[in-house]
Amino acid sequence: MKAVFHTEYFTDGGATLRILFDDGMTVDMRPCAAGGWLGGRDVADGVMKYHYCVCSGDTVVRTEPCGAHSVEGCRNVGRADIYDAWYEPSDDSPFLTSMFTDAVFRRDDDAEPLSVACANILLEVEAPTLRRDEVLAVAGDAEELGSWDVAHSVIMNDAAAPVWRVLLPTRTAGAEYKFVIRDRKSGALRCWEEGVNRRLPAAGGDAAVVRGLRLCDGRRRWYGAGVAVPLFSLRSGKDWGVGEFRDIGVLAEWAAAAGMSVIQLLPVNDTSVTGTWRDSYPYNPLSCFALHPLYVCGEDAVAACRAFCSAEEAEALQGILDGCLRRGAVLNVLPEVDYEAVMALKQDLLRGIYDVCGERMVASDDCRRFVSENGGWLVPYAVFCSLRSEYGDERAKWGALERYDAAEAEKYAASHRLSVDYHIFVQYILDAQMRAARQAAHASGVALKGDIPIGVAPTGVDVWRNPELFNVTMSAGAPPDAFAAEGQNWGFPTYDWPRMASEGYDWWRRRLQKMGEYFDAYRLDHILGFFRIWEIPRTAVSALLGHFNPQLPLSKSEIEEYGFHFVPSRDVARDLGSRDVLFLAAEGREESYFPRIGGYDTAAFLALDETDREAYRRLHDDYYYHRHDSFWRENAVGKLPVLIGASRMLACGEDLGMIPACVPEVMARERILSLEIERMPKQAGVAFADPSRYPYLSVAATSTHDMPTVRGWWQEEREAARLYYHEVLHCEGEAPQDCTPDIARRIVERHMLSSSMLAILPLQDWLAMDGRLRRDDASAERINVPAIEHYYWRYRVHITLEQLLAEKEFTASVREIAALRGKA
Repeated sequence: MKAVFHTEYFTDGGATLRILFDDGMTVDMRPCAAGGWLGGRDVADGVMKYHYCVCSGDTVVRTEPCGAHSVEGCRNVGRADIYDAWYEPSDDSPFLTSMFTDAVFRRDDDAEPLSVACANILLEVEAPTLRRDEVLAVAGDAEELGSWDVAHSVIMNDAAAPVWRVLLPTRTAGAEYKFVIRDRKSGALRCWEEGVNRRLPAAGGDAAVVRGLRLCDGRRRWYGAGVAVPLFSLRSGKDWGVGEFRDIGVLAEWAAAAGMSVIQLLPVNDTSVTGTWRDSYPYNPLSCFALHPLYVCGEDAVAACRAFCSAEEAEALQGILDGCLRRGAVLNVLPEVDYEAVMALKQDLLRGIYDVCGERMVASDDCRRFVSENGGWLVPYAVFCSLRSEYGDERAKWGALERYDAAEAEKYAASHRLSVDYHIFVQYILDAQMRAARQAAHASGVALKGDIPIGVAPTGVDVWRNPELFNVTMSAGAPPDAFAAEGQNWGFPTYDWPRMASEGYDWWRRRLQKMGEYFDAYRLDHILGFFRIWEIPRTAVSALLGHFNPQLPLSKSEIEEYGFHFVPSRDVARDLGSRDVLFLAAEGREESYFPRIGGYDTAAFLALDETDREAYRRLHDDYYYHRHDSFWRENAVGKLPVLIGASRMLACGEDLGMIPACVPEVMARERILSLEIERMPKQAGVAFADPSRYPYLSVAATSTHDMPTVRGWWQEEREAARLYYHEVLHCEGEAPQDCTPDIARRIVERHMLSSSMLAILPLQDWLAMDGRLRRDDASAERINVPAIEHYYWRYRVHITLEQLLAEKEFTASVREIAALRGKA
């Protein structure tokens, strides 16, 4: 088939348009009238991918920023004219993510895909905003298009949704047309697309393809509601003291009944670093790819193994399960998670069933496929876990694998097959259960939003496997904020971003792609770290002695330009053993310095004269709030587009804290949803943010896992609660001591009426609206206290999912409130 490409693109300065095909062939297009370009080639049967670039001579000056096009050859077509378009991101880009295509707007039709055919025009349009109860049609002035009668408009094919297609006879060439949205069941008109009429191109060859079109959907924006809860916090009647992957489907059933579209979870990666309750901290992953055995469902694991067992072995499996069920029932009545006891139980189950039939399961074709697709991270993880089981954490005992070596790891895996295969077996079981959970959520029309931690465990698999990608002499953290006056030291190594960039951010891309197999959206933890990270030398006594990386330190003369009488021997810290310093020396840069963050709260500052105090304040604030803005912008722009493009998930950033001015601009440009918290306003000089003024590309939340719930905040921050009661809710009299169900409902309603695309609230805050269902002790609903260095993450919801599903009146009330989304 001869494919002739007609593409409109306006260039200047003599630049030309080129097509690059995945078989290595290039086609330099020739200019036509009115910004058009023409070029062609022969295409064999099958699908071939291609994309456009702009060239100046032989130099590529611009490449198409979004995905590849494709053309399908057809032996029955001699020539096909392809009316194409350069593809740029649009405001509808978030709706092209898997959150919408696979869940919220998921199409359940089994339509056969359409392809180019002789004597036909294949018309394509991208329409990602169509709801599940809608179809797209094309109406026009030709009789075949219904002569503008909606009832006779041609329904399009959704097999490739969000791209809709229809085959039209070539005699419709030149006809005027428009796309129209119709009700899926009744066929009634929902709305015409906006804009002027379109026109089908004249037919030149045997067939034509019209693509690169976008539906002009002028309706009101889509708004969704959701619920946030850690997976470990869920409780069902069948759990073993902790939430499990199978609980996600049950929660999704309730969320759908309550009018919600999203479930947000905390990280579910393996955090088994110490073998103690400290591993309950979900942001310290042993592996950024492996799932946590904590969440395995024992009954489902045993059911999966039965296919590989004899009758006698099946009886043994049942015996193992029965013993675990008894232990699990005891753990499940506890008010909180007993992390160590639950982990011991889950490991006993997994070890037991592996001993019965694990080897045969690992040898199965499906498990072999799993290993083949995940071997890059899975085998090193399994070898690491096996080495640790055999020798403990003393790396010197690991011999040739004290430092990772691929050949040595392969040898070890071969000589320790049973031990290594056990960990592969566990991940295979977990992968199947998490995928089933996602499918169950999608069946309810609910998307799953995961969480990507900013850090990795310093003694974990990723640092062992890829030490060159991490700065292990430094620790990531956060500067002082409302959560922690001393700042935070998370203990994670920081990233060697230049090294990662040289490898095309391969590690990050693979990490996001893996999470994209389980989730439809994700919270990018501490997105500010992709602009700059707060980096603390491991010898420092406090996070206050950290610095931003990258940074632009000051020379002596620059400091003096602020009017500060700078004496390095007096003002610069000699070591990192004291907080009482004004400046620190920039590592690796001779005679370069930076002010200690919050240095005006030190005795050294008070010892200065008034002139130097004023100069220091100006210098400090300029350094931390203005000096780096364009520098950090370019730093983020270099990496975020690559990371966001690595998966089909909807990207959401956690952008709380000390926010550089460049952050909102870059997030908006890359269409990354921001996080908006009413009691953490981003606007200076106000006590509370205004939800009605949030950006559309944002997630509104009443609180996060690092904050008290609405009820907890109301009790702990009495002055703030009083101000909120009077100034925000406009109530008179003394604010109640407790956040009553009515007050909680009004707070939730304010968030449902926000202008954010998504309003995802903690389950505790949803339950706060019901006096019967909410927990008696609000303080017991706290998930984490950031100021406590080693906090035990063990909160569990006090009611079961079965009870929640049975609360029809409460669910109807939540659905009524969720329906407020988009009605502001």
